[in-house]
Amino acid sequence: SVALIRSLSLEEVHFSDLPAVLWKEIRVSVTCGAILAACNFAKLMLIDRLLLQNGEITILVAAVICLTLVFTVFCAKVVGCLMPMLSAKLKLDPAVVAGPFITTIVQNINERQTNVILGEKERVLYGPGFILDKLCGLSFRISSQSFYQVNAVQTETLYEKALELAGLDSTQSVLDAYCGTGTIGLVAARRGAARVIGVDSVRSAIRDAKENARHNGIENAQFVAADATEFLMDLAEREEHIDVVLMDPPRAGSTEEFLDAVAQLSPERVVYISCNPTTQKRDVATLTRHGYRLEHVVPVDMFPHADHVETIAVLTKVREKTFTQTPYESEKAC
Repeated sequence: SVALIRSLSLEEVHFSDLPAVLWKEIRVSVTCGAILAACNFAKLMLIDRLLLQNGEITILVAAVICLTLVFTVFCAKVVGCLMPMLSAKLKLDPAVVAGPFITTIVQNINERQTNVILGEKERVLYGPGFILDKLCGLSFRISSQSFYQVNAVQTETLYEKALELAGLDSTQSVLDAYCGTGTIGLVAARRGAARVIGVDSVRSAIRDAKENARHNGIENAQFVAADATEFLMDLAEREEHIDVVLMDPPRAGSTEEFLDAVAQLSPERVVYISCNPTTQKRDVATLTRHGYRLEHVVPVDMFPHADHVETIAVLTKVREKTFTQTPYESEKAC
C-alpha cells in the first residue's frame, strides 16, 4: 500500500505548495487507510470473531489497525514529497539521498521510435559518468554503453583459459576484435603478448579502453574506433603481421565479411569466445573452409542455474594446401 501511494507523489514540490500538498496527502492517506482498515475489520468480524468473543474488543482492534495504517501511509507520503524539496534546498547529491553505494548516475535519452533500447544522447546527473571495476589484476573504467561481463569471478576464469589456449609467449602480435573496453586485450598485453591492437565500432568503449590502458600503465596496447571488418581488411592490404586474433562478438555472431577478412589477414591462431554456441558453430564452419582447423572447445558456465554458457573455440591455421579436418578436442568445462 505504501508503494502504491508513493507512486502518486508529485514529481516536484515547492515550499509554497506545502499546505496544499499536505492536505492532499492527508485525504489520500485517510481514504486508502480506511479502505484497508475496512478490509481488516471485515476479516475480524467474519473470521476472528470466534477468537475474540467480546465485540467491543473486536471494534477496538479494528480502530487501532485503521489509525496505524493511516499514520503509516501518511508519513510515507510526506517523506516522499519532502525528500526532493529538501535535497534541492540543502543542495544534497542525488547519491546521498538514494544511498551510499551509488557512484554515478547517467540519464540516457532515446528519441527514436524503434526497438533499440539506448539512445545516442546522455547526460551525467551525478558522479564522473562511469564506474570502475577490477578484473584479472587490472582496473577497468566502464561507461554506460560499454559492454562488460557481469559475473566477474567467471569472467576471470573465461579470460585466463582463453589466453592459456592462445599460447602467448611474449613474441606474438594480438588483434582484439570487438574489444569493448579492452578487457581481454589488456589482460593479454599484461600476460604475454608483445603487442595488442583493439578495435571496436563503439567510440565510448574505445575511449574507455584507452583510459584503461593509461591508468593500468600498459604501453604495448593500442585501440582504434573503426569497423572491425574494414580494419582487418586494411591490415591485410598493408601486410601487417598478426599472430593471434581474439574475437568475442555479440550473440548474433560474426559476419561472413569479417571472417573473410580474418582469412585474408591469416593469423596463426584464432581464439573465438562466444555467448551463443549456435552462431559460433556457424562461424567456425566458415573458418574451417578458409583453411583453419578446430583444436579445442571449452565451455565456461557464466550463469549457473541458467541454460546460457560461454564457449571458447581455438582454431589454428593449416598451411598445407590440402588438409583433413580432425575431430576437435573438448576440454573439461570451467
